[in-house]
Amino acid sequence: MDALLSLDGKKRHLFGRRALDTEAALARTALAPGEVLPVFLGAGLGRALDTVLAATDGALAVVDKERAVYEATGVRSRLMREHGERVLWIDDADPDAVVAGLTRWQLLHGGKTLLALPHPAYLRLDGAYYRAIRDQLETARAVNVRQRAAYPRFAGKKPRVLCILRENYFIQPEALAALTRLGAPLSSVTIAPGAPAREFIAELLREILAFKPDFVLTLNHHGVDEGGMLTGLLASLDIPLASWLVDNPELLLAGLGHLAGPGTMLFSCDAASVAGLAQNGQRVRYLPLASDPELFKPLPGLPQHHPWRARVSFVGESFRGDVAARLKSGRFPAALLRALSPLTALAESDPHAPVTRLLADFPEAAAAYRDLSPPTRRRDFDLAVAFSANRAYRERCLAAIMEFDPLLAGPPSLKAATRRHPGARRIGYVYYNTDLPLFYQLSEINFNTTGIHMRGALNQRLFDVPACGAFLLTDHTPQIEALFDPEAEIACYRDPDEIPERVRFYLAHPEARTRIAKAARRRVLAEHTYDHRLAEMLAAMRQAYD
Repeated sequence: MDALLSLDGKKRHLFGRRALDTEAALARTALAPGEVLPVFLGAGLGRALDTVLAATDGALAVVDKERAVYEATGVRSRLMREHGERVLWIDDADPDAVVAGLTRWQLLHGGKTLLALPHPAYLRLDGAYYRAIRDQLETARAVNVRQRAAYPRFAGKKPRVLCILRENYFIQPEALAALTRLGAPLSSVTIAPGAPAREFIAELLREILAFKPDFVLTLNHHGVDEGGMLTGLLASLDIPLASWLVDNPELLLAGLGHLAGPGTMLFSCDAASVAGLAQNGQRVRYLPLASDPELFKPLPGLPQHHPWRARVSFVGESFRGDVAARLKSGRFPAALLRALSPLTALAESDPHAPVTRLLADFPEAAAAYRDLSPPTRRRDFDLAVAFSANRAYRERCLAAIMEFDPLLAGPPSLKAATRRHPGARRIGYVYYNTDLPLFYQLSEINFNTTGIHMRGALNQRLFDVPACGAFLLTDHTPQIEALFDPEAEIACYRDPDEIPERVRFYLAHPEARTRIAKAARRRVLAEHTYDHRLAEMLAAMRQAYD
């Protein structure tokens, strides 16, 4: 038996005269190891598949994208008809997607070893494709993963934490330093930009087996893929996941189908999000941001003459670049672009409302929104509306401090706020670790606005400025009152129209600034450091999963 291919007018035998011998050898290789999951790279004539299915009651996978061949032989339709769920057939042209699908299938079958069985004919047909899959599966082949991961959890004095890192992401160094000070054994896996998900999952699995963590920690759900490879792997191995959401949780998690579950605890910096995230029994804890007092602390000998000396200063984004980036990536139809401005005004006045509700009065735009595909484009539009509302609110607040000739630090788009205000100054970005502690202490008033999209959650400046012993004026949100005593520890304005009066008052009363700044620093050191936050996380994970 064989299959005859016609290519560019030439006929070629695909499997050769020894086709049945080849398939018999593949079947023997598949059956020899015992408890494995056979993965046939190419279905061939189907004889090897039939032999394995007849000899066992287990499952097997076939990776075969050669549609003309399997339709000619009828192998795929016959296997699906006769064996149904025992056979996983993958025909995706992307090797990464194939390995992702095989990994999920592997986890559903107890994490047994995947045994790659490449058919020689298919290596000739598309060697790069089938060899890439074979090489990845052989790299992962070792012993039963579940057995190696069956170590006792939370057996040590301090939990062992495996951190998923993203290059140059904020608060990662502070969180790791806090865990180190708390005595928690640490290891980490970094997500390389542009690397295939399968490579990250393979590296994570290797580190799990070597380090034996009590739980895995990620910030903002980094590493949690839409296909569920990460959450599926951890669920299969009974390893908990702690995800600290330090931005708007709903926007972070939108569109992900494998967010969480019994093995995941979400820690949200937004108290207003906890009730919604806790629906359907999801474990959720409120965990606000904090400061690192070893980095943000009063500095001796502040220079009297320094270009950063200012009566009023602001550090942050304008959100203009964020809006532009989302509009570019989303490629939205005209109906949505026309609706962006009125939606921005609605979002600014009702930051808790989802975009779907804001669209109620715009039927044409609502229909265009529903038709967006893939779903990530809807998330891009949600973010465009949120960032546009942030931009509008922030620029209103910044306009209110222009009469005080402020110093602004941030992107070039901040120039828009200083236009027509020659006394205002703008510098570029200042670096978090090296510049901000000095920058904050050279200002009489550090001005702050929180993000509309954060619905009142406290941003980093609310902790770092007081930790330095510097003075902060910020917008009031209900969430401040749970962490600071307004006016005694934090000075607030409740509406942008109040800003000039509040600034004038505190510029004229340095003793009030000093009193509030000292009280705020005492509160930060007592309750709002990263050591406090990570200690709470360690205790919560032990209590939930020990």
